[in-house]
Formats: sequence, C-alpha cells, structure tokens
Amino acid sequence: MSKEEMIVDLFKCIGNPTRYKILKVLCERPLCVNKLNEAVGYSQPNISQHLKLMRMSGIVTCSKNGMNICYQIADDDIIKLLELAEDIVLKQRNRT
Repeated sequence: MSKEEMIVDLFKCIGNPTRYKILKVLCERPLCVNKLNEAVGYSQPNISQHLKLMRMSGIVTCSKNGMNICYQIADDDIIKLLELAEDIVLKQRNRT
C-alpha cells in the first residue's frame, strides 16, 4: 500500500462520525468498551466494530484489564490531528 493510500485510509477512518465521537472521548482518557458505550450512546457491538477498524488502522491500541478490554489513542499525533481539524473548522466558521 502506498503512502498516499495509507493517508487516505487514515482520514476515512477518522472521518466517520461515530469513530470521530469515540476518538474525542478517548482523547480525554483511555476507556473500556462498556464505558465508551455510556459516553457515546451507541450499542456495544457497534462500538466494538468501530474500535476494531481503528485498531487495524493503528489509530487506537487496546489492553486487557481483568475481564475488560480498554482502548486508548495510539499516538499523541492523532490527538494533534483532531485538534488541528477543529481549529480549521472554527476558522472556516468564523469567516462566514
């Protein structure tokens, strides 16, 4: 896979509204699926499917904590990317 394809895949993964919402919660702190469920309001199977895609893309990592699997942002640069996107959107909104 080329670098360009990898970049496009990263943005596709982040660009999904549900995954974006999950990532914003994970930017604050690592959480287990059941707590993510409470935080974002989606079903556990739905959240698990999105987390699987993000894990395969390298956006999040997971670790086992007793019976629970907890997820966290894989790299602080992902957080910076989300913050940069928010800054861009705010600037665009202020121009209109």
